[in-house]
Formats: sequence, structure tokens, C-alpha cells
Amino acid sequence: MSVPPRARRYADALQDDAPLNGSLPPHSLEAEQGILGCILITPGESIDQCVEAMPAGAQVFYDLRHQLLYEHFLAMHAAMLPLDLITVQQHLKDANQLESIGGLPYLSSLMDSVPSSANLMYYVGIATEKFMARGMLRACGETIDALKGDNENIAELIDEAEVRVLKVRELVGTQKERTPNEMVRGVIDNLEKRAKGTDKGIRTGIVGIDRLTRGFKPKNLIVIAARPSVGKTALAMNICDYIVSNGSPVGIFSLEMPDEELIERLCSCKARVDTMNPDTWVERDWKAFTAASVTIAKWPLYINDKSGITVAEIKAISRRWKKKHGIKILFIDYLQLIGSRRGVDRREAVDEISRDLKSLARDLEIPVVVLAQLNRELDKDKNRKPRLSDLRESGQIEQDGDAIFFLYKAKEQPEDGATTNVNAYLAKQRNGPAGVDVRLVFTPKHTHFEEASRVY
Repeated sequence: MSVPPRARRYADALQDDAPLNGSLPPHSLEAEQGILGCILITPGESIDQCVEAMPAGAQVFYDLRHQLLYEHFLAMHAAMLPLDLITVQQHLKDANQLESIGGLPYLSSLMDSVPSSANLMYYVGIATEKFMARGMLRACGETIDALKGDNENIAELIDEAEVRVLKVRELVGTQKERTPNEMVRGVIDNLEKRAKGTDKGIRTGIVGIDRLTRGFKPKNLIVIAARPSVGKTALAMNICDYIVSNGSPVGIFSLEMPDEELIERLCSCKARVDTMNPDTWVERDWKAFTAASVTIAKWPLYINDKSGITVAEIKAISRRWKKKHGIKILFIDYLQLIGSRRGVDRREAVDEISRDLKSLARDLEIPVVVLAQLNRELDKDKNRKPRLSDLRESGQIEQDGDAIFFLYKAKEQPEDGATTNVNAYLAKQRNGPAGVDVRLVFTPKHTHFEEASRVY
């Protein structure tokens, strides 16, 4: 289709893309014109299909005229205005933008460019592929520019490159809808597995928790929250120990603790030795620690200990771990240490991170276990159990968490001080019982949890 001369300058314009080696970035003006032509022929049905198939919106279009037109189409559709050549022309006139798209002649040519709207999704597919190609060119260009700089941290540049590529994929991601028949079959399958005890929940190794939750379920966001030094990291690592010992690959983001310190804790827990005082070890302790370290060295365990890591980086790395190593569960220690965008209120940032982690669990189809801090208000009244409102800096996590555990010290404590009685209070569970304490015994010098003889 020919483009009117007075509109030619707009056809060569691009929002963020510069010519590559003297040529324009990937695009298909014909496919874009086809999309807009289909909308003019059958506005309501075509716009609904485009909105679903093009979550990136007007960015999918290369030509700035087409971006502008598509935005006007969406605005008119949202306002429930009739959409045809006359109404669109008037809408553009009112915004003083009719000449910007080439006037009525170009608008008319769009409608004449397609015989019907039957091939709309074919045109959308072409335009989306070109949009993704442009996004990849930008991502690669930014990576090349970063490599030319003075930054010597190649590992960090690789993480940033993965984040850029991930953003391109997220802009065009769509989800297949299932029929009620498919969903009912899924429910029946899950119930049969639950009845047989073969449901897909990942067991934690703590009988009381597994009895209440039937294991940590895929797509679920599980929160373990406590005040500092109560043992939330130790409990998470105990659960990790049980899971990975049974052959399931595990991913861990340790934002507070270096990877070697985390491994030391795992060795201490498994060998039941006090790694803080190796000068007191006897031969049995050295043998136990050596055996534990040899076992852990062979585990399918993947740890990233970058401090201040962003949720975008967590998502990129987690997807790589899932694809390359097949991780079955993800641990994040802890929520409030995840980096956020500059200039964003901290509470708003934590809420956004919470939503992203819930989305990550659903996308990867694995449980995501995130540790979190409780606020200081709990210290003022130590005679009560933690409440959902005690979650520090975030009310969103109350909504996003499928299961939320609070760790707190029990009133009655052993006299020798070698162990601590800790309760794991299941404050919330989306699909199961809640408001129940699981009584645990914590041995700090071994960073080891075990279940007490009775549950109350």
C-alpha cells in the first residue's frame, strides 16, 4: 500500500529505535495497516481480540501514525463511542491530530487495505514478531554498550542482560484460557491424588506443618515471618535440607547471608555440630562435619547471594534455574531486602514485590517460600501471638500469601537454655485450616529445628 507523501515523515519515525547499520529496525507496515483496517471494518470484536493478543498495546506498532491511531481506537472503544471513518476522523480533529496521521485519505486507505477482518490475528502475529525483534535489538544494544563501559563485573552484566530479555518476553506474554471441562478434570485429578496421598505438595519434613498444608503446593506463595533471631532462616534451611536430600533441586536467594555462611549452617544442621566453636570438636565432630559437607557438595542446590537484588533479576534467574536445573521450590531470604525502583515509596515497593513474587510462583508452577520481618509492635506486647497486621511494611503480602507462618517463642522455655521452644503459627491458609500452632524445638548452635512430642 502506498503512503501519501504528506504522511511519509511519520512512516519513518520510530519511538525509541534508531536505524541499524543504515537500515530501519524490523517492522511490517502492511501488517500494521491490516490490523487497523480490520478494526475499522469490525471495531468491537477486533479491538477486543487485539487487546488480548497485544498486551504491550500501541508499542507493538512501529509507525508512529499507527501508534496514535490505535490509541484513539482504544479510547473510543473504552468510552463506548461508535467507531467508523467519520467518528474517528472527528475524534482526531478534536485532538488536533488528524493531519498527524495523514488525514482522511490515509484513514480511508487503511479500510481499503483488507477485504475483511478474517485475517486479523495473522496480521497481529506478524506485527508482534517484529516488535519482539526490535525489543531484542534494543536489549542487545544496551548490553553491548554496557560491555564497552568500565564495568568489570561480567556476572552482573549477564544478569542485567537476562532482565532485558525477560522484559521483552513479558510484553508479549499471553495465557491460554481453559474450558470449564478442563478445569473440572483438573479438580477431580487433584482430589483423587489428595485422597491417595499422592498430591503434588512438596513435603517439608515437619509432620505438623505437612499435616496442616499437605505440603507446599505448586504456584503457591508461602510466607515465613518472624522477628530477628527467632530462627526463620534456620527453619527455611531445615526444610530445604529435607527437600534437597530427597532429590528435588532447590533454588535460594540469600540477600542477608553470604552463600558460604548459608552452606556452613546447612553443614552444622546436618552434622549436629557447633561450627562457631570448631576448636572444641573431637574426632567424631570432624567426621560428622566431613560426611555432611561431602553430601551437601553433591546436592542440586543453587544459591544466589547478591545483596540488593531486584525482583526482576530474581525472576530472570529463577526462570533460568527452572529451565536448566528443574528447580522444584524457591526460597527467598528475605522480602524486605529485595531492591526496588528508585523514587518509589518503600511500602508501595514492598507491595509491588509481593505481587511479583506471587506472579513468579504461578509462572514457574513451583512453591515460592519468602521469609519476612515482623514489625517492632510485636515486641511491645510479647503475651500475644503475631497477627497479619504485624507484617513489616506490607499489607499486600497478607493478600498474596497462600500460606503465612509466624514463628514466635513459646512462653515456657527449657531451663538449660541449650534449646528454645518455638511455635510455628499458621495464621493464614487459602485452602485449608488456619489458626493452629505447630510446636517446635530449636537448637541454635546446630541451627536445627525438630518437632516437639506434642502439638497444641
